[in-house]
Amino acid sequence: MFMRVFRLFILLVCFAVIFSTEACTIVAVSGKATADGRPLLFKLRDSNADYNIKTKIGIDNKHTCFCQYSIPDGYALSGYNDAGFAIVNSHSYSFSNTDGSWNAYIMQLALENCSTVDDFEQLLNSTHKPMPVTSNYGVMDAQGNVAIFETGAYSFVRFNANDSDNGYLVRTNHSLSQDTTGIHVLHPNSHQRFYIASNYLQDTLVENGYISKESLLNLSRCLTNYHGVDLRDYAPFDENSPYYVYLRYYLLRRKSTSAMLIQGVLPNENTNLTVAWTMAGPPMSTVTIPFVITPGKTLPQKAMVAVNNKTWLYDKGQQLKNSMFVDSLTIDFAKLYNLSGTGNLQKICRIEEEILRLGDDLMNQMRSTGLSDNDVATYYSWVDYYLEEQYSINFYGGLPTNSIGTLNDDVPITEYYDLLGRRVLNVKSNALVKKVGNKGIILIN
Repeated sequence: MFMRVFRLFILLVCFAVIFSTEACTIVAVSGKATADGRPLLFKLRDSNADYNIKTKIGIDNKHTCFCQYSIPDGYALSGYNDAGFAIVNSHSYSFSNTDGSWNAYIMQLALENCSTVDDFEQLLNSTHKPMPVTSNYGVMDAQGNVAIFETGAYSFVRFNANDSDNGYLVRTNHSLSQDTTGIHVLHPNSHQRFYIASNYLQDTLVENGYISKESLLNLSRCLTNYHGVDLRDYAPFDENSPYYVYLRYYLLRRKSTSAMLIQGVLPNENTNLTVAWTMAGPPMSTVTIPFVITPGKTLPQKAMVAVNNKTWLYDKGQQLKNSMFVDSLTIDFAKLYNLSGTGNLQKICRIEEEILRLGDDLMNQMRSTGLSDNDVATYYSWVDYYLEEQYSINFYGGLPTNSIGTLNDDVPITEYYDLLGRRVLNVKSNALVKKVGNKGIILIN
């Protein structure tokens, strides 16, 4: 009897260890499945560890890289480099080895050294075996190659998105090249999230005929479960009508810590036009911002590490997320989403709309006229200002500042410009303007 109880205890401990590690969702989309032919690489990161997510642009070995990373390990969680090579991953429980301590380290090596998907394959081939790796790696390059490598200690299997029936690949925390018998019992979370993401993308493809960056960004906030139940259909009236939901078998969960969608380039397009549409904090409570690698390595201040070793974006996102949960898995859904439109996720999406609209304008200008440090810096300055203001208004009871008619500076504005530096002659009376000397930078018109 004692031995049976002891064995059961050991088994439960093993399962606790397995389920306490990272669980992510990744998608690799070929250019043949997008409207403009640019490939997409997506990661929704889940982690039990409450690490502080940071973004950086740095010169590492052969390449300048943009990536998200976490403290304490400091290795890349997802990112791309100036050659247009990009990489994401999800931990896999399908391999016999359980040591995945090099999962992020391999991504860091790849960003520092690889220019193509074939380079990454060579990196895996040349790395000493056995590798402490249990990972599904999603990669893409500037030549349009997009692939997933299911990687264990001794070998890997490559899947090309271009060869798939629908032009995209999905992975959660199991690997399809390995034995998946009983996966719905052994790893129900991975199985259900794979099913949710696959169905979502298939429905998107049927409805639109292609997969857009917007649809993948929305995937990171998907509120439909394995059984097809969309929580939004049961939304309460407002944030003061408590509605408690056990938010476990969903893509969006308390442990969802960040998301990144990397949009690649067309063949022969400048690789510096690769862009990472990034939620540098919990997707349910953090806006999306586009990040590009510029000569000046410019980033918005809100995404950079402050004195307290935290970023403004991640800190605010964590605060908002934690305010909605009553325990580790139960959320007051009324505070996230409701019929009155006052949920935190709904506010985040409204704030985000203008950031994405102007971000698209910036990217379109850069694709037609070239990359400009000044244009990107001006945009990020606006993002910093806009976030401070909108978070204050929407979450902390503040009031808008620097709007026309309320400027407390005696120097009148004589010229108005938009965020791309173009002169604006007709300015609406309720436009939101940032004043710089006698010039007005129009934030919202």
